[in-house]
Amino acid sequence: MLAAPALQQALTDHGLPDTVANAAVPGETVGDLSKPPGLQHFTDTLAAHLDADLVHLSIGSNDFLGQWSSSLPPAQEAALFAAILDDVETIVDHILAVRPGVEILWSSYATSPGRYRWAPRPR
Repeated sequence: MLAAPALQQALTDHGLPDTVANAAVPGETVGDLSKPPGLQHFTDTLAAHLDADLVHLSIGSNDFLGQWSSSLPPAQEAALFAAILDDVETIVDHILAVRPGVEILWSSYATSPGRYRWAPRPR
């Protein structure tokens, strides 16, 4: 995962004029961010960056710590991932309601459980 300064440098190195605004919330989970105070964070951040045309939403360790292990039964694992996906969809829907047309890049990274393949649900 690239931190905002590293991402900004990569854009600059490639001659891209884009600016990165880091609105990360360390320690939060998509479950936290899908509730009204978390959704307000997205509203406030988008209001502070009126020229933003891309939101990068990353899920990772905090979303799985204490909840997932390699010995988790398949049904429980499926329920955990379904809940995370529901939270992501709530966040995405909120962002698009606040800023219709903004692009959203949703990603995970290597510390997330590797045997599950994320796929968007048909809308």
